[in-house]
Amino acid sequence: MTRRRGAWLAVAVVFGLGNVAGAIMAALAREPVHTATHVVLAILAASVAQMLAAHAPEPVALPEGASIAATTDRLDKLELSVGGLAAGVERMGEEQRVITRLFAERAGDPNNHESIGS
Repeated sequence: MTRRRGAWLAVAVVFGLGNVAGAIMAALAREPVHTATHVVLAILAASVAQMLAAHAPEPVALPEGASIAATTDRLDKLELSVGGLAAGVERMGEEQRVITRLFAERAGDPNNHESIGS
């Protein structure tokens, strides 16, 4: 997979996950049109991500002169990058749980007329 294709794949995945989170938040706010918009965008992002992943070029053999140590170093850097991305996704999930809890607490208290951000 080329770097450009990989970057667009990452963008499509993050965009899709953001729209899934947006759909959940819009559903909690009882906004059906807003929810439907996020669902459609998430489905489109999943389609684009699948298309980008499915049309990946064939893997290329290790070129002559490339050492296994250099390849191992590249794989180690890739592992660190994926770990950082996973940590970011986990952080977004935690933020989503906090927002969901805040919405649930506000919905449970009918005397609360303040906005969530206050």
